[in-house]
Amino acid sequence: MVVVALRYPAYMASYDEVAERCQALVPAFESEIPGLINKTWGMNEESGAMCPVYHFEDRASAEAADSAPEGSSQQRRVIAVAE
Repeated sequence: MVVVALRYPAYMASYDEVAERCQALVPAFESEIPGLINKTWGMNEESGAMCPVYHFEDRASAEAADSAPEGSSQQRRVIAVAE
């Protein structure tokens, strides 16, 4: 298993907005990212910064997902990768 943690700068005003958006994205993550086992969102409510953590079956799956276009990909920063 490969774990990838990212950090996004603040881009939503509240936890409720983030929770609503994340729930709406669940079907896409479940069906469109091969090798993804699990995704967990974390948020610093004071700063609004986000830290999603992805669990992939293997490094190849993680690298393939990272190369896929995503709306805020230019702003994200990988903060940890563990195998």
